[in-house]
This record gives sequence, C-alpha cells and structure tokens, in this order.
Amino acid sequence: MGPESLLLDQLAETLTGRWLVAEEADSAVVDAIAERGAEPVRWSRYAWVNSDAATRPPEGPFHTATLSLPKGKEVLAYAVEAIACRLEEGASLYLYGHNDTGIKSAAKKLEPWFTNAETLDTKRHSRLWHLTRTDAPARDDLEAFASTETLPLPAGEVSFVGFPGLFAKCALDPATALLADALQQRAKPVSDACDFATGLGVLGRVMQDRWPEANLTLTDADALSGEAARRNLPSASVHLMNGWQLPSGPKYDLIVSNPPIHVGQQLELGIITQLVQGAARTLRKHGQLVVVVQRQRPIERDLKAHFKKVSVIAEDRLFRVWLAE
Repeated sequence: MGPESLLLDQLAETLTGRWLVAEEADSAVVDAIAERGAEPVRWSRYAWVNSDAATRPPEGPFHTATLSLPKGKEVLAYAVEAIACRLEEGASLYLYGHNDTGIKSAAKKLEPWFTNAETLDTKRHSRLWHLTRTDAPARDDLEAFASTETLPLPAGEVSFVGFPGLFAKCALDPATALLADALQQRAKPVSDACDFATGLGVLGRVMQDRWPEANLTLTDADALSGEAARRNLPSASVHLMNGWQLPSGPKYDLIVSNPPIHVGQQLELGIITQLVQGAARTLRKHGQLVVVVQRQRPIERDLKAHFKKVSVIAEDRLFRVWLAE
C-alpha cells in the first residue's frame, strides 16, 4: 500500500461534486472516488501506463483536488499553480506522499494558493495533508511558464524553449553532451530517426543538424517535454509515450537516447530494458541504437541479448555511450 492509502482511509462513504485527481500513477484514487458517488477527473503531465498526459488540467471548477507529491521543486510548483487555477476559493486539496520524498515540509511550498495546512494521517511512513484554496490568483497561461535557454551543440549554439521540471533543468547535461559528440562520428546515412525521452529535443536537434533530410520522431512521457519539443523542432513528429514504450508502427535507422532511470520518486531501471527491447523491434536491418548510461548500469547483457554487434563508442569517468546494431 502506498501513501494514497492514507487518503483512501479518510474518504467518506458518500462524496459529491467534481474531484481533480492529479499526478496519481494508478487508478486506485479515481476508482475509490467514483465508487463513493463523486465525479473524478484525472490529470497528470506524465503519461503513466494506460493514461493520457496533458500540460494543463481539464477545465474546472472542481470542488476538491488530490495531489500525489511529484518529484522536484519545479514540478511541484507547476502542479500546485495549475491545480489552483481549477479550484474555487475554499475548496479542499489533499496532498500525500512518502516521508522520504519531502512530504513533511511540502505544505509550506503550496503558499500562497493553499493555506490552513492540517496533517490528517502519518501511517505507513507517509503523510496526508489537507489544505484550503485561498483567493490568491494563479497563472493559467502556459506561456507564463516558458523560458529560453541557449545550449552549446556540436554545430553551434542553439536556443531552446523550456518549461519547469524538464530534464537537467533545461541545461545541457554531461551525458547528453557526450552522446551528442559521439553522433558526429557516425558516418552511416539516416532516413528515419528517433530520440527516445527527448526532453527539450536536444538530441533531436543534433540529429537534424547532422542529417537534415532525415525524418525525426521525438518521444517522451512528459506532456511539457512534448510541448517544448514541438516548439524546438517544428518539423519533427512528436509522440507522447504510454508507459515509456516506443511507438510500435514506425521503423527507424537510428534510435538515440539518454534514458531516464526514475519514474516519479522511484528508481526504475526497467525503462532501459524497455528501450532496448523496443529498439530491437522497431529498428530496420542494420539499424542502430545509440544510448548513454552511467558506467555502472548493467546494460551490456540486455544489448547483447537483442543485437548482433555491441560496442562502446565514447566514455568518460561517469558515462558510456553504447552502440548496438
């Protein structure tokens, strides 16, 4: 049982009104609210398994909202203000999470939109807060959250549009930089390419500079990443993944990725395995997967189980770039 069980224990036998259920990975809260007679409406910026992602919550107003504490200060701040836009003054918000995710002090970060924080339960190494919506105005325009960052890529500096909570805080992280440099050494022509877990679309832009005639697909499970990628590479096809799965239809000559190893607060190395298996299905004959991971990550066995040729084409003291054909 996760921290959502604290909320389920508190729910009355009969509920009314529209409830906004935010950032919940499974359907337990939605199902419980519906069973008690209220109307639950789900929203997450992330595409969990069998759920859609969206940059903003559905239109309100809602009488009550629930929020599973997301990872990262920027992600939480964005979610709180987005939820505040959809709640009436005086509406309730239930916030819950594990103790090791910062839930004990999280209520303070909801000001000025939510106040009167009260702890309702602290069982199972988790905490459930109840807060009340104030009359503080919240921004409901996505443009208010957009930023512009200039990143040094192999072909020169490029400006990217970013949003709160995107990977590496919209900067060029060392692993992506190592992979970007390694792609410059790849001589084979590319007709169709995919950037898995694209973030801002940095690796997609590197491929576009390297192979300007290639058809590019950019994939991510974060709706805000998808929005940024559309703006940064308008000629590319952007696909929101369902549970970190590659699109099943297209075939590619090249798939590149700096894959995530966390889902929310949890370490999830299975994403790398899903990427390797998905790449083996969707690459054309002689197609290549180029992926960067931390040196200690056990990726070699997975690669050799699905690909004929596996090698390290770049590395530093922290990361390795693997090529599998």
